[in-house]
Amino acid sequence: MANFAQGVLLALIVWELLTTYQTAAQTREETKPAPSLCYSKHALMSLRPTGLIPPADLPDDLKIQPARGRQRRRGRRGGIRQRLRRRGNRPPLPSLLLSNVRSLRSKMEELRVNSKICFEYRESSVMVFTETWLHQDIPDSLIRLDGFSLIRADRTELSGKSRGGGVCLFVNDSWCKNYTWERSKSCH
Repeated sequence: MANFAQGVLLALIVWELLTTYQTAAQTREETKPAPSLCYSKHALMSLRPTGLIPPADLPDDLKIQPARGRQRRRGRRGGIRQRLRRRGNRPPLPSLLLSNVRSLRSKMEELRVNSKICFEYRESSVMVFTETWLHQDIPDSLIRLDGFSLIRADRTELSGKSRGGGVCLFVNDSWCKNYTWERSKSCH
């Protein structure tokens, strides 16, 4: 019964719109304005899910267009710059900081300050340091940075050299938290 009443109401609204549209198109010189219709939002929204098919001779500007989901923004709000700003913290491409530090342990205080103050250090996705000169007696707690995960590969006796070498990576936690690191030997 409710669908029938909604259908009748929709037919009346369409009929009223058609007659108003046709009379306004036929009599352009008329000084008296056409009667206006006023419906509440609730009444109009309750008609939408009925599934009634509009008449074929209904003008295109009066037909209800099917919802297409979220439309892509155009113009100033749809550009690449706006999309990059909406990304927030994450850069569009991973940024990499590479440095040959020659003894990372002696430069940890400077690195801690730079990772808190300097944008390039703080927002880099991965910081890679070579020639760290670290060994297994130096614990991870001495070289840990806030907001970064530590991956290190120290030089061992198997490489044939006792001093120098080593690689250390700091992965930004805001860029990547779930990663797997596999250590493999590639020395010949």
